[in-house]
Amino acid sequence: VGSESGIRWEYNWDFGVGSSPSASSSSNNSIKGITYNVAGSKVITLTITDGICSASTTKSVTVNEDPVADFDHSGPKCTGQGVDFSYTGGSTGVSSVWNFDGGVGNSNDLSPKGVIYAYANAGNRTVKLTVTKNSCTDVISKTLIINKTPNVSFVSTSPVCAGSGVNFINTGESASKWSYLWDFGKE
Repeated sequence: VGSESGIRWEYNWDFGVGSSPSASSSSNNSIKGITYNVAGSKVITLTITDGICSASTTKSVTVNEDPVADFDHSGPKCTGQGVDFSYTGGSTGVSSVWNFDGGVGNSNDLSPKGVIYAYANAGNRTVKLTVTKNSCTDVISKTLIINKTPNVSFVSTSPVCAGSGVNFINTGESASKWSYLWDFGKE
């Protein structure tokens, strides 16, 4: 009696070079979770046999290259100073989305330049870059330290007569973490 219903059929999948797993004998209509370690065109073969009769079909699938998200920045910086960001992932033909965590604006530019991306408040910022190429995505986040720019101001007791002392008083920031350098100029 022949095997028309497929009860005794064996299914042999060959997923091609660089796949994990490389083969399967599953009779499922759907095979999920096959991964490839290298991009490119992959040849997939399915063979069905009952030990006497067999048939095979071969199809190609494209595995896209995974883009690499990475960047450098010119931090740490102080509040109000522009921060430069440079894409260093090395992938070409990618689109990008930056999130500057409280900086002024987002960017789709691979290497946005600083002045636009300044921070008004001190603290640690998490800058996130998402790159996409052919529907494959990679994301990286890095911490950027933004230090407080001190408020600098002073008052004096001038005008005074020549030979009299002038008093100067710092009216700006005063904290133990700051160092102060007074430059009284030259005559």
